[in-house]
Amino acid sequence: FDVTIDPYDWIVESNEADNSSQYTLEPVGYFPVSRQYGTYYENPLEYTVVNKFWDKGASDTLELRIQSGSLIQDSSVLIYAPPRTLTQAEELFAAQTELYAMMSPEGRPHVYMVTLSDSTDRLAPGGVVDVSLHAGFNDTVLVDSFWYPPEKRKDIFQRRFGTNFWTKLPKVDFEILAQDSVLGSFFDKRPENQGGQVWRDIWVRSSHLKFFAQTNHLGTFTVFRMGMFTAPYIDTALTDVEPPNIDLAVNGERFVPGAFVPANPQMFFYLSDPNGINRTSGCFYVVLDGDTLPYSDLAWTDTLETSGDQVAMIRPHFAVGEHDIVIYATDNIGNDTTYSAGFQVSGDFGIDFALNYPNPFKSETKIVYLLTGQTDEHVKVKIYTVSGRLIRTLQENERAVINYRTLMWDGRDKGGHVVANGVYFGRIIASQNGKRIEKIIKMAKVR
Repeated sequence: FDVTIDPYDWIVESNEADNSSQYTLEPVGYFPVSRQYGTYYENPLEYTVVNKFWDKGASDTLELRIQSGSLIQDSSVLIYAPPRTLTQAEELFAAQTELYAMMSPEGRPHVYMVTLSDSTDRLAPGGVVDVSLHAGFNDTVLVDSFWYPPEKRKDIFQRRFGTNFWTKLPKVDFEILAQDSVLGSFFDKRPENQGGQVWRDIWVRSSHLKFFAQTNHLGTFTVFRMGMFTAPYIDTALTDVEPPNIDLAVNGERFVPGAFVPANPQMFFYLSDPNGINRTSGCFYVVLDGDTLPYSDLAWTDTLETSGDQVAMIRPHFAVGEHDIVIYATDNIGNDTTYSAGFQVSGDFGIDFALNYPNPFKSETKIVYLLTGQTDEHVKVKIYTVSGRLIRTLQENERAVINYRTLMWDGRDKGGHVVANGVYFGRIIASQNGKRIEKIIKMAKVR
């Protein structure tokens, strides 16, 4: 469209010829989507707009269908950005893994970006997107192989936001719409040629292909031709649909959802994935009680970012009461996952319960107890006979402990002798800031 300022030259200017400008707006496709229906609606007659993005040359067409139940939020908008061409840096990076850009009839490879209205590519756990891409390409016939034809070496690849890695999508179906061969030329720079510069004739195959695939997130899509030796193994080499594994530990002890946590704990996040963890802000973050922790609060180990095992740590402060934590992690391929759990911080230091199992026991028994606060001295279990004689003292290895704890008694006294059958009492003793608490359990030894 044209924009003109002062069309009648009423304002005196030094240059009267620069009052007009032309602008071009690239179309962006917006399509409604809901959690309940996805991109399918009960009454399709109300939504006559086709959920597709068509390239100007009509050689490339991308269509995404989000299945029902795949959104995190109730509703959103699916946004197709105008197609662009791969940059030289993107082509070089992909070529390192023998992925080669496919030239469209217009001469450049196209890539498409699709997001939701909040500019994210995330879907709900288990979400599914059906992908359909109709693309036209020019490819050389000389690279064909009778045992692995070129149409089997082409596939849809996807890249998550914030990553450089392309992932091959599982191909559900494939269709050749049209195919033809024409004689072209190419510039052969192989060193065996004199001067390294020789023009040669070569047959070029012009193909119109249609791919059908599925994915669990949005992002950037394109088609690559896989290398001769990469193609047969690409499923195991590049296809990674498994998200990272997340484990949580508090003060060095493995965390159990619903457990008691100290008011000032050290919380460790153990992350593992064969393709490494994406440690950038937005790809890994922690939410405590609904608030996202500043990325600067995270402390990482000195391991390489490409390592398959990573550890992050935070030192939060909690008030007394119930709390919740959500950990969001992404691998370097783009698969993401979340870990969420609740826990509580107790205002009272006590032993919530204590028992031994089995009871009665023959040779050994496990003494279990639950501490609602963190100790500052070693927890001890003193074992007495019914007459009150102390025969054994058990002690925790760690000074500061909390939550569910266990100590094993092997049924022997402090001299290493097996105790006689009968009833024994165990006194569990813990302390915190000078406050001492005790709980007594009754144990029976039988043959």
